[in-house]
Amino acid sequence: MKSCALCMTLCLTSASLPHIVKADGSVIENGVLQSSLIRGVVKDSNGDPLLGVNVIVKGSTIGAVTDIDGNFSFEAPAGSILVVSYIGFKSQEIKVKGNTPLNIILKEDSEALDEVVVVGYGVQKKSDVTGALSSVKGDELTKLSISRTDQALQGQMAGVMVQNSVAAPGEEPNIIIRGGNSLKGDNAPLVVIDGVLGGDLSLIDPNDITSIEVLKDASSTSIYGSRGANGAIMVTTKRGSTGKPSVSYSGYVSVSQVSKKMDMLNGQELYDLLKEAQENYPTSALKIPSWVDPNNLNNTDWQDEVFRSAPMTGHSLSVSGGTETTKYSLSGNYLLQQGIIKNSDFNRAGVRANVEQKLGKNVTVGMLLNASRSSSTSASINQMNGSDGGGVTFSALGFGPLVPIYKEDGSFSGPLKDGAQMNNPVALINDQVVDKDRSYFQGTAFLEWEILKGLRFRTAWSYTYSDKRQRQFTSGENLLSYKGQGYAYVENKETTNWLGENTLTYSKTFNKDHSLNVVAGFTAEASDYFYNTSSGKGFDIESLGYWNMGLADNSLLSVGSGETILRSLPGWDV
Repeated sequence: MKSCALCMTLCLTSASLPHIVKADGSVIENGVLQSSLIRGVVKDSNGDPLLGVNVIVKGSTIGAVTDIDGNFSFEAPAGSILVVSYIGFKSQEIKVKGNTPLNIILKEDSEALDEVVVVGYGVQKKSDVTGALSSVKGDELTKLSISRTDQALQGQMAGVMVQNSVAAPGEEPNIIIRGGNSLKGDNAPLVVIDGVLGGDLSLIDPNDITSIEVLKDASSTSIYGSRGANGAIMVTTKRGSTGKPSVSYSGYVSVSQVSKKMDMLNGQELYDLLKEAQENYPTSALKIPSWVDPNNLNNTDWQDEVFRSAPMTGHSLSVSGGTETTKYSLSGNYLLQQGIIKNSDFNRAGVRANVEQKLGKNVTVGMLLNASRSSSTSASINQMNGSDGGGVTFSALGFGPLVPIYKEDGSFSGPLKDGAQMNNPVALINDQVVDKDRSYFQGTAFLEWEILKGLRFRTAWSYTYSDKRQRQFTSGENLLSYKGQGYAYVENKETTNWLGENTLTYSKTFNKDHSLNVVAGFTAEASDYFYNTSSGKGFDIESLGYWNMGLADNSLLSVGSGETILRSLPGWDV
């Protein structure tokens, strides 16, 4: 009887709630705002329907795309604000009132259509581009407190994915455009900086960038042949302009830290659980270690021992200016970044120069220089060659709180060899380390000659030098490394590249609405590299680390070199 009475009470209570109809036509039923059908049509200023317009409820993912007749319909809460956007048109925000069909007129964004973007060996208006292209201005990148240009691309462009395979500061992320093309091959896009192929985004200060264009499909990258199969990233750096010298400084300081620590058992909680498990299942292999003193339990928070609040500071100073005949832009930058894992850091210093000089009315010569030096130190964030037991983060979450950091003699405790093999995470960040250094220089000289009106010849020659050095050491005394043997690895690699490009471009506009752009040219590229690696294991004295390579019990030396030559004939017409 009680249950029946309760059921009747609930039914009567529900039935007593009224239906409320608001002035905008929306209905509140049982105290809940109901969804309504939103429908309408989107047209341009000429009254023609627009296909593919995005109509989205502001601040949500609810929405639809217009069909071939410009129509759309979907359900959404009444009173919502719609955001209507379409490439080449100005976006609109419209508040929904009632169920009346919407008639939306989008106006052309002439500024966006007239914006000039870099495409292959030339520039075009956005309105003339038929391929898939995304663009971001340098001013938008400088708003982000990010140390690297490649990382700044994350979230800035549709279809561009930036992945960090290693979380150490200074490590290069993987950039993938529109998904990978190969399971085992290289999916990295072609990088073109100021017309020079094969540039490195990580070495460019975001403050030096004017714009970045990403070419995504085959029609946009076809001029680069197979090298553009994974897309292309076009970078244009800042140049001087006519006027008085302008001095600009930008700097920032930021702090990074682990957003959320994992909740772990403390020493007492773990001891109590182990004791209970042992009492309930005496024959289990899960036992309290004999070295644990119940009257003096250790309570190590390994996450606190390996993670830290990591500051990062960046500085950039630039000077630009020029006259009618001479223009210049000079800049220097410095970055110092600490990693959130102790004993990891990255620093980089670089200079860039861009000078142009007019020789008469139709000839311009110029020079671009870029030099940088970077170095990094990283702990074993991931498992490295010559080690077992995982990296720092794995060990910090797996090493129990009952284990002390140090033994009574002052040496590191561990590693754990029973069950899941793990290293002492504090020992990892002290006794296993990778040092990397890189020196980079690139110089380009060019000449442009306007032979006739609309007919332009350009020749550019560039030289690139890169020197990479990596040194790694893994201690065998305190870590799971080759059965107690220390391991060292050293690698040096030098790369040089020569690139010469000669292009002849003809541009012509007919009746304001039609344009012709023809490019013909010849490109020659030669690159060579030399490397040597050495590795060894088994060291009587480990205090010298990888500098003690000559005393290794087992050592291996490898030397190699190579050379490639490429010639191509690009041609392009629009």
